[in-house]
Amino acid sequence: MAAEKESDPKEKEVKKTTPKKAVPKKAAAPKKKAATKKTTAAKKPAPKKKAPSKKTVATKKAAPKKASPKKAATKNVAASKTAAQESPITDSIKKLFSGENKALFIGANLLFLAVIAIVLICVFSGGSGKGMILAFRDSDYEVDLYTVEYGKENRETVRILKNIDTFTGSSYLIKMNEGEWSGSISGAQFVPELDKIIFMYNDDGETIIEQMQFGKAEPELLFQTENEMTGFLYLDEGRLMIEEHDNNALCHYSDLKDEAERVVKSDTCHIKGPNNFLVEDNDDLFIYDVNRDEEIMLLKDIDDISNYYISGDLSTVAYIVEDMEDEQLFMLDKDGDEIELSDEIDRVARVFFQPGSNDDGLYIGIDKGDPGIYRFSEGNAIIEENYMTYLFDESGKYAIILAGSDYDDITIYSYNMGKDDLVEIYSGEELEFGFSDDPDSIFIVEYDQDDTVIFTCNVSGKGLTKIYDDDLNIANAYKIPGVDKLFNDIYDENFDFSLIVNSLDEEENFVLIEEWHDAQILNYSPDGRYFVFHGKEDQNDDHGLFIVEIKEDADIVELHEVDEDYFIYYNAVFTENGKYVLFSAQTGDAPEDTAVFEVHISGKENAVELFEEAVLEDVEWGDLVFESYRIYLSPATIH
Repeated sequence: MAAEKESDPKEKEVKKTTPKKAVPKKAAAPKKKAATKKTTAAKKPAPKKKAPSKKTVATKKAAPKKASPKKAATKNVAASKTAAQESPITDSIKKLFSGENKALFIGANLLFLAVIAIVLICVFSGGSGKGMILAFRDSDYEVDLYTVEYGKENRETVRILKNIDTFTGSSYLIKMNEGEWSGSISGAQFVPELDKIIFMYNDDGETIIEQMQFGKAEPELLFQTENEMTGFLYLDEGRLMIEEHDNNALCHYSDLKDEAERVVKSDTCHIKGPNNFLVEDNDDLFIYDVNRDEEIMLLKDIDDISNYYISGDLSTVAYIVEDMEDEQLFMLDKDGDEIELSDEIDRVARVFFQPGSNDDGLYIGIDKGDPGIYRFSEGNAIIEENYMTYLFDESGKYAIILAGSDYDDITIYSYNMGKDDLVEIYSGEELEFGFSDDPDSIFIVEYDQDDTVIFTCNVSGKGLTKIYDDDLNIANAYKIPGVDKLFNDIYDENFDFSLIVNSLDEEENFVLIEEWHDAQILNYSPDGRYFVFHGKEDQNDDHGLFIVEIKEDADIVELHEVDEDYFIYYNAVFTENGKYVLFSAQTGDAPEDTAVFEVHISGKENAVELFEEAVLEDVEWGDLVFESYRIYLSPATIH
């Protein structure tokens, strides 16, 4: 689509106008590529069951009415830098943003913000010269997306998408980095690891994924579909893997240099890392390797198989065969040899290969009504109880096991896979456990009749330490990466909010936010010293934006206060140097009544409105949402 022309920046009379709407061209459909079947190893016949669905938990919080996406790519409509420098409009904006006229600008010259959106020349004070994405929303909830550099004078904004819809639907795109979940993408986001901006949005019922480098005028199409999709963006590999779900499954792949191509069409298709798809087609189970454009057969004729499990290196498959009322676990190794992993028993459940191994693992087996945890090919159970579950630690050296006769009598163990050694860690009532950002430690939470107790210890079971014991119910437990504290969100019987800060090596804690009528953490500072949050302490107070240092007896400082019911804080982020907070808010009843503000963390200066009718969509130097490391606790029972 041709770039949209702006009005002459040298025009003497300044008018508040709406840029003309150009008609975007339809994004081309991805090229189709037939799957190439180069079968390398045909393996044992066996049975059929659809591959277990992989649940991905995303912690990203959706911002209320947050601006999002619609039409295909539009080109740069920014006025040239030379023209901008000669423009009397630009000179006026420079003066208005100078220190002595900043208040005048806020009070009497809001019209110039509309001019900025048209002329696309913006000037701030302070900052680090990093990129931002802004969403300008209209009364129909359609938005134009722009990029702009924060903290540089005479910088040009670049419109990257025009008239896009709010993203809706069940499709999603997950970022993966070094094999770990790294966030989700909806709308427009910087991906600094790839030096790109990725867009995922809806256009008249189609889901579209595009990319561009910061400062360029036109996004490049990566993928579009009318169907539901699951996408994984592998940052360390620089690859996009997509499952498209229709009557059957379509697998797509892109190295981010071209549009995603269809590589497999099959009954089922599941992403298995940045290079492989696990495919079930015509009763065959195989791995499709996108690097080698090759199909690697795992199982043939899988009608009698009720479920199957693949080792981490994709070389070995374990599968369950049903025979009348019994089930039996087998393994087909990389040489095609079948190995019995269990006897014929009532039920086989929760099968996991040991991380880093292609021939060992654990499963829960139920034999004559008695459940137990078994090791592959071992006849005796490691432990037998009525209720149980387990998880491997990151290294695969240990399995943390939860087992008990009933929910009020549970013990947590550490099982050393190398030494075949079971160590009891703790026994109690209503126990749960979970892993932290430290791969060598776990958290254990006990809920008895009166108290909530939290322990931490090494995955080996050593060093059990109580770090919390109180009668308050914990709504959420989480960490900030790199900060040696555990944070607990607490709601009392009146639903008042408190935030408790715990030490990780002793039972020592303090209340950071105590019994507020309403409070929600929005973000934390780059150095991990501060939280910024919005809320109100008492029911009759005005809503506001606050900052608090994470230390005992810290004062809570108000950064911004509002008395209008419609005012909503969408998101907040510290600048890279940690001196200012940028935040987006709903400022009125209409959809376009939004603004982006800047405020100093001292609270001694009034917040400055930087952009009218805009919402921060993303910033290059940090996250707009509170991305804490949450402590995901295990289920208490498997059956």
